[in-house]
Amino acid sequence: MAKRDVNIRAVPGLLTQPIGTLPQNSQVHIEDCALTDDSQGVWFEIKSDRYSGWVSARFILEDTIVLLPVTN
Repeated sequence: MAKRDVNIRAVPGLLTQPIGTLPQNSQVHIEDCALTDDSQGVWFEIKSDRYSGWVSARFILEDTIVLLPVTN
């Protein structure tokens, strides 16, 4: 769930323009995550019926955490 209105981006990171806004309290599924060198650090790829893209993880409240193994 979005803690507040947050920009959605096509790729993770602050160097791209937002492609939309995820409204506060929107319910989304986290599809993936990415680490970046910008001030946000961690990004979630989100998806719902209305929205898809990347948002800063700091603005998403997770209600269920699923742990996946890290592979290289």
